[in-house]
Amino acid sequence: MYMSQKEVLYTLEMKGNVEPGFTQLVWQKLEEANPDFFLSYDVRLKLKDQIVAFNYLVEQQTRLLQKLTL
Repeated sequence: MYMSQKEVLYTLEMKGNVEPGFTQLVWQKLEEANPDFFLSYDVRLKLKDQIVAFNYLVEQQTRLLQKLTL
């Protein structure tokens, strides 16, 4: 789902009733054990954010162009 750490903490707390402190500890240990994975994961999160921003801008441009043609 490519969620940020903050999103994972929130989701596990709300849906799974998992303490945020426990989730943070597990996340930290996973990062220490798998640094290459998390480096790649961070890049993917940034790419996801850029895609969302790009799609938003395209939508805004489409709306503006529709207004201009009316």
